[in-house]
Amino acid sequence: MKPKIIIPIFVVIAVGIIVAITIQPYQGSNSTSTSSTKNTISSNKNSIPVTTQYKNGSYTGSVQSNVFGNLQVALTIQNGKISNIKFLSYPQNESTSLYISQQVAKPLVQEAIQAQNANVSVISGATYTSQLFQQSLSDALKKAT
Repeated sequence: MKPKIIIPIFVVIAVGIIVAITIQPYQGSNSTSTSSTKNTISSNKNSIPVTTQYKNGSYTGSVQSNVFGNLQVALTIQNGKISNIKFLSYPQNESTSLYISQQVAKPLVQEAIQAQNANVSVISGATYTSQLFQQSLSDALKKAT
């Protein structure tokens, strides 16, 4: 009877260790730097402007890619603020990628418009799509500054 209890406990411990090792590299990966005119949040691939005053117009972010597909956004600035963001493309190489992209598009756009920057939360289960969104949006916002 005891071996039946030991095996599940061993499996739980092994899974816990794997999760801890997987999550640990991402802790503290973002750092914040401050200047007198604007703040930026730096990450491994991009620097995300957090300025709230932009030049009016329409701006297109760069195409960002991963194994699931490409993502690109375009945004509109009115009265110095983000007024609209639309996806020009999003990951859809697999049916799951398409489903995830469709589910997270609206929340990512809403949060970015509310925050007035590309520093949006990474959505659980859509990490790659969220990161590509941040990168493309950040590129478009750099053009608007």
